[in-house]
Amino acid sequence: MLPFDVNFDELTNNQEWELKVTNNQATFSSDSINYIIKKGQVLDVSYIRINPKDSLFLENQSYLITILSK
Repeated sequence: MLPFDVNFDELTNNQEWELKVTNNQATFSSDSINYIIKKGQVLDVSYIRINPKDSLFLENQSYLITILSK
């Protein structure tokens, strides 16, 4: 089970995102787009929602999220 929930809406192309956790802070990025998420925060923008669980921030780690559109 992942230490976060993620939802993408209205995807029209393939995308690759990195979620990297260092020093109790998560950076969610793709190309030149970057979002910072801290413990207790939810990222909710027009096409992405990430709800991190507290366990995400327990250690430095990274995830690669690949989205394949239909």
